[in-house]
Amino acid sequence: MDELPSPRLVDAVWRYRTSSLIIVGVAVLLSVLVALIVGEPSRMQARLALKTPDKAGVLGVESGETAFARYANQRALFVTSDKVIAGAMEKLGGSVTQETLRDAVTAEASDTGESLVLQVAAGSPEEASRIMRAVIESYREASRAEVAQRVKALLDTLAEQRKSIEERLADTPEGTRRSANTEAAAQSLSELDKRATELKVAASQIGDGVAFVYDTEPDRTALLRAVARDGVIGFGVGGVIAVAVAWFRADRDRRVGNLAELEALVDEPVLGEIEHVSRDEAAALLWLGAPPSKTYRMVAFGVQQVIDEGVLIVTGESGSGVTTTTIQLASALARSGLNVLLVDGAVRTHGLSTSIGLAAKQPYGNEDDHRKHPGLTDIAMGNVRPQNTMRVVELGDGVTLTVIPAGAYVDGVLERFSVPLLDRAIGEMRAQFDIVLIDAPTPASAPEAGALVRASDAVIVVVRRDADAAGLRRLIEQIRIVGGKVAGYVLTFATRNR
Repeated sequence: MDELPSPRLVDAVWRYRTSSLIIVGVAVLLSVLVALIVGEPSRMQARLALKTPDKAGVLGVESGETAFARYANQRALFVTSDKVIAGAMEKLGGSVTQETLRDAVTAEASDTGESLVLQVAAGSPEEASRIMRAVIESYREASRAEVAQRVKALLDTLAEQRKSIEERLADTPEGTRRSANTEAAAQSLSELDKRATELKVAASQIGDGVAFVYDTEPDRTALLRAVARDGVIGFGVGGVIAVAVAWFRADRDRRVGNLAELEALVDEPVLGEIEHVSRDEAAALLWLGAPPSKTYRMVAFGVQQVIDEGVLIVTGESGSGVTTTTIQLASALARSGLNVLLVDGAVRTHGLSTSIGLAAKQPYGNEDDHRKHPGLTDIAMGNVRPQNTMRVVELGDGVTLTVIPAGAYVDGVLERFSVPLLDRAIGEMRAQFDIVLIDAPTPASAPEAGALVRASDAVIVVVRRDADAAGLRRLIEQIRIVGGKVAGYVLTFATRNR
């Protein structure tokens, strides 16, 4: 008997879909709670459009796009300089520390290099807006002061040049040379005055170097986005954990998922698979008068290949469809021309007897019911011979089927069972019929079934899809321990082919 292959992830998750959904749900919930508790800083962005460089050189920028882009990067660095940060802190009244401002404020040149992009992250939208205003005001004041200082330095230089020219002119002696120097000095002084005027005009036009400010509203959806982001992260993490847990559980609890897996697990042949049907269709399969389904006819053909005569036990775990399989096989074999005896060996539950209307409705001891519904319990206790319990059922078209019901059952009846009587009765059944099909519980669930298994010629094990592989191994071992021989398997509740 081989091991089943490792379970597929999809099958594992589907099997444990409820617990997997719970794991994912808990992970998402925890992630959302963390986002709500920790919070998300509110962010605000503003753009400062820079003025075009002046020809007077007040900004100290050479002409050309490259030079101006370099200037924009320098101004972005200036936004977070000590001077601007200190000014912003002062405007905020000292309520925010310098370190906090440095962490909260970022600036960079735009892709085109024509503006500065400022971003502020704070604990609330209002705080972000307040910091942004303080930083912009501080930057503009510092820039204006910087321009004014640069213009003053340039005007001071021009004033010194003017003074130097006037002093040289005063030291020149009277005459032709003085007249020439006077004309040259006048021209130079005129140019200096013109230059000074240009600087003053340029300084007035440039001001703080900012053409305009595009100030956006604070991002008030930051928390919602944080919740959504953390929720997605939680979903991903929870999904990974759920898949891992589901696969680990499925690997520890391997199950028979399809025909190929059953064939890989067992040594004996798999006689066929029965597709899962609706409740109404399943109820119709329990009616002996209905023709057996195509799949059960194929299984019956497979049964005939492994055992063409004798006593055949059909068993399996509760809920696997043992009774339905037994009835359908009996009907199919009878319609194929065999003389078939159908026996209800489940004396505790008598499901087969109930399905065909031969169940004892009163406990054992009621004489009327005993005479009306004698069965396997009466045979095992020596009260009747097998022939006295048999009922012939018409299947139609002249086909008949003989049935022995389970008989009446109460606590204490099994202690009066006689194994030798059962063995002798089964021998009589074997001699009288081509095939004897006995619907029996597993030896572990009903110890009296062990006597039936031991007296049989072969055992057909009905395996439900998703049956526990370890449980199937235990059932096979139980059958072998009591002296039974497994002839084959039938897989029930198989997935329908689309």
